[in-house]
Amino acid sequence: MKVLDEAAEKFAGTHYIPKNQGVAFIGKREFDKAIDYLTRSLAVAPDYDRALRARCEAYVLKGEPSRGLPDCERAVAVQNTVPENYDARALARLSVQDIEGAKADLTMAKSLDANRPDVETRLAELEQRLQK
Repeated sequence: MKVLDEAAEKFAGTHYIPKNQGVAFIGKREFDKAIDYLTRSLAVAPDYDRALRARCEAYVLKGEPSRGLPDCERAVAVQNTVPENYDARALARLSVQDIEGAKADLTMAKSLDANRPDVETRLAELEQRLQK
C-alpha cells in the first residue's frame, strides 16, 4: 500500500507544471509552445478543464479557433459550473462567427457568476450585433 501511496503522491500535481508553463507562453504570445505544454498537461490529466480552456484560448489567439473549439466543448462538458469555461467557448465561437452560440455561452457565464461586468459588456455588444 505504501508503494501505491508514494506513486499517487508523485503523480499528483504533475499536470499543473506544464499547464502553468503553457499559460505563461500564452502571455508571451508563443502559442505553439503554449499548445505543446498544455497538451503535455492534458496527456496526464485529460479532463483538466483549466488546461483545456487555456489550450482553446491559445488556438484562438493563434488564429485557429476551429482547432481550439473542441477543447472548450470538452471543458464545458467536464466542468459545466465554471463560468470561465463558457467565457472561453464564447470567444472561440465568436472567432468562427457563431454569434448565437457565443451569446448563449455568455448568458450562461453570467448566470453562473453575476459579478462579471466584462461578460455583461460583451453580452450587450453581441445583442447589438444581432440586432443589425
